[in-house]
Amino acid sequence: MERNYDEVISDMLIQLGAMESRWELLDHRLEKADKRLDLTIKRMVKAEQRLENQEKRMELFDQKLEKSLKELKEFSSMQSQVNKYFLDVIKKNSLKP
Repeated sequence: MERNYDEVISDMLIQLGAMESRWELLDHRLEKADKRLDLTIKRMVKAEQRLENQEKRMELFDQKLEKSLKELKEFSSMQSQVNKYFLDVIKKNSLKP
């Protein structure tokens, strides 16, 4: 049984050519996937920066809210003391005949 090496070599070259074209197609697809991944990462970084900025704003808002609540508590306490004083004065005056 003689082998025809020319046919074997030509078949091998055809197979190599087909494999090379598939690899080129795969490389092209991977390049596109890499570009999409890069864009996604950039979008995520921007979104993360926006979230951090929102968190900073919320921290400022929380600080202002806490300050406001503290002031309201102080005012309420003061108002309660003033009311108590006036009630005591009214009681003293009403007890006098």
